[in-house]
Amino acid sequence: SKVFKYLFKHFGKTDKITSIESTVGRTLFFDFGVLEFKGAEWDLNFQIYSATGQDFYASTRPSTLIGVDGIIFVVDSFQKKLFKKYPIMERINKFV
Repeated sequence: SKVFKYLFKHFGKTDKITSIESTVGRTLFFDFGVLEFKGAEWDLNFQIYSATGQDFYASTRPSTLIGVDGIIFVVDSFQKKLFKKYPIMERINKFV
């Protein structure tokens, strides 16, 4: 997704992204990447998955959610599109 790729670009970690994409560059299953942050006495490692948003690939979402500690749900804030996303939020809630 654009937000996922922007996040990794922001931290200069685009080399840490693994994507499974169609021939036209759309996410087929998920995007995956690890963001690592190191402090003097601590290390944080975030394993981040971006599931596809297309309904055609909805059957792949449950396997992407196995073992997650949290979900960040990003949707288009344009009001007409936002209301179309409620069914997706309801389906995700069934898996967590």
